[in-house]
Amino acid sequence: MDRMNDPDYYYKLRLDSTEAIATRFRPKVGRTLSEKRWRDAFDQNGCVDMSKVLIRIQKGGVHPLIRGEVWEFLLGCFNPNSSNAERAALRKSRRQQYFKMKSECQTMDSAVGSGEVLILPRINEDGSPVENEPQREIDEENHLNGNMEPVGMDSGSFHTEPQDENISDFVYSAKQVHTDYMVHNPAAKRHSTDHEESVQSQERIAAVNGELAVGYEEDSGGMIETATMDDGELLDALQAKRREVNAMFVQDKKVIQWRLVLHQVGLDVVRTDRALQFYEKPEHLAKLWDILAVYAWIDPDIGYCQGMSDLCSPMVVLFSNEADAFWCFERLMNRLRENFRCTEHSVGVQKQLANLGSVIHAVDPKLHQHLDDLGGGNYIFAFRMVMVLFRREFSFADSLYLWEVLNDITGKLDAKKACKEALKIHKKYLLKANKTVEESMMDTTHH
Repeated sequence: MDRMNDPDYYYKLRLDSTEAIATRFRPKVGRTLSEKRWRDAFDQNGCVDMSKVLIRIQKGGVHPLIRGEVWEFLLGCFNPNSSNAERAALRKSRRQQYFKMKSECQTMDSAVGSGEVLILPRINEDGSPVENEPQREIDEENHLNGNMEPVGMDSGSFHTEPQDENISDFVYSAKQVHTDYMVHNPAAKRHSTDHEESVQSQERIAAVNGELAVGYEEDSGGMIETATMDDGELLDALQAKRREVNAMFVQDKKVIQWRLVLHQVGLDVVRTDRALQFYEKPEHLAKLWDILAVYAWIDPDIGYCQGMSDLCSPMVVLFSNEADAFWCFERLMNRLRENFRCTEHSVGVQKQLANLGSVIHAVDPKLHQHLDDLGGGNYIFAFRMVMVLFRREFSFADSLYLWEVLNDITGKLDAKKACKEALKIHKKYLLKANKTVEESMMDTTHH
């Protein structure tokens, strides 16, 4: 086989991996979107005719050579009617925005962007630093992560070399971000290192009250007012200060909740796509961790949930630039985030499972009944499949192909249309099966 048409050539597997799933899909000439057909879809201004492109993709997926740039359009990062110049400007702006957000995260936890992948918690629920974990837990993590060499485990992290991202066009420096954040978010100061003591809320309130009490003196006769503000102005100032303190408390809580989840992100990252040679390089693991950490900060309603690393990993593999990978993941999550929303009574993906049950019941009632007889009528067994879009049921290459041909990546999958098409396929199968049975009966009669 021509190696250029072998998906495993682009997504090489570790020689010692025992978890690899065989790849079945192979790009097919005349069906798979090739590099030539992709280039031909652009006009002289750089606009792309996606209608013809999508038809080709649904027939045979996207060739691995161009998958990254095609996915930027499929995920909605770029408008197909935009010009080359417009996309270049947007890419530059987004890269600046991402590294600004990442720098903000760095002020709150120094592990972000350092080349580290945290696997142990570094703070307690109240925001205070965690004491060094017992050696037993460290040994368990070392065993879990196989061939990775832990360095500096006293801080609960894997150390990798800092990433050499090309951010020369990033004019908003990390130092500026740090300064701005500290000025506007005093609470961040107590999170900038793991060794600073937490500031108690009572101390803050006392400081605020003390500040507002300037201008008042107490003697044996009671309080003597020396302030120039009248009571109304003083009350307004007090209320404004309290609002500021409340905002600081909210910010503190958000920072703590975000930092508490970082080690869980790390535990999932080091387990993700371990069969790929790509993740033998620690800097690639660090990139995946950084992207997930930043996303958890900017989307606090969802934060981080197990399974997100499976969805983000393809972006890290496809895009060498971390910011580009982040925005593709963000677009994908924009369509899938409700699957990860949890309440006291339900998980978002349950709606998808209910839809799956309806589809199977319509397409194959006997299969649905069989699953129900086995106790699987609620389709909980498909929870992981739906949550991470079959990432763990197929090889890396096959799962990406599946996303493309089923329109999962574009978010335009019409359940009613999918049911209709599935019923057509089912009907075609039944007709073929009946024809085979009839032919077999005729052969038997003749003999």
